[in-house]
Formats: sequence, structure tokens, C-alpha cells
Amino acid sequence: MAIDIIKRRGNGGQSHKRYRLTNSTIVEIGDPVFLTSGRLDLATTSSAVAGISKEAKTGTGSNYLYIEEICGKTEYEMVTNATISAADEGVYFKLAASTNTFTVDKSSGAQTTTARQVVLTKFISATKCLVKFVKVQAFQDN
Repeated sequence: MAIDIIKRRGNGGQSHKRYRLTNSTIVEIGDPVFLTSGRLDLATTSSAVAGISKEAKTGTGSNYLYIEEICGKTEYEMVTNATISAADEGVYFKLAASTNTFTVDKSSGAQTTTARQVVLTKFISATKCLVKFVKVQAFQDN
């Protein structure tokens, strides 16, 4: 079981939401997801993130997935796909995604456009950091 994104700090009133999961989408605990056509799917390297999966599930089109809504005040621990340093604190990056593995995409460099998905808030080690999500998808009640 992969736990790619770990909530570290802040509580900021996150709520647990549930939405139908896109057919055949395989989601693991800790995967970032976004809403597309009213259903949840795995986040892409350019999507606004709606939440973090609270359970492992495969979409059948009729089942629901519980997620924790992203809150701008909360920091999440993530790994990077290239070496980082303390100088990277405050730099915006996008996500890298590969078969249910999500990392901060350091190898693509700093992002200065709408590709920004996270900001590195704290350097922990050469491949581990805290981030805040900055490209966040607004929720709708279902």
C-alpha cells in the first residue's frame, strides 16, 4: 500500500468528502485526486488537486471514494524525484506521477505559470520535504 502524501501540520478545517470514482481508476491511500466530469480520478501533472485519498479502491462507476479535502494551511510531506536543498524552500513545483506514485517534480524545475501545483515550504532531506498545495480544486456539494 502506497502512502505518497502524508499530512504533517495544520488542521484548517479539512473535511472528508466522498465522490463517485471514475471507472477502472485504481486509487491507493495517500494518492492525490481531482474531479473530472463529476467523478474522482488520479491527479495529473497539471490538474488542480481536490483531495487526498483516505482509502484504496478501484472505480466501478457506482462506488464512492472518501478523500480529505486539501486545505491551504496544511503542510504535506512528500518525496522528490531529484535532489533538493534548503534553497528550494519557497519554490513552486508541479507533481510527477507514475502508476500511483506521486512526487514533487524537481527535475522539471521551478514553475512560474499555471503549472504550479505545490510550494516547497520546508526542506527535510535531499529527497523529502513539506509542501502546501497551491493549485486546489474547489468542492461542490454532491
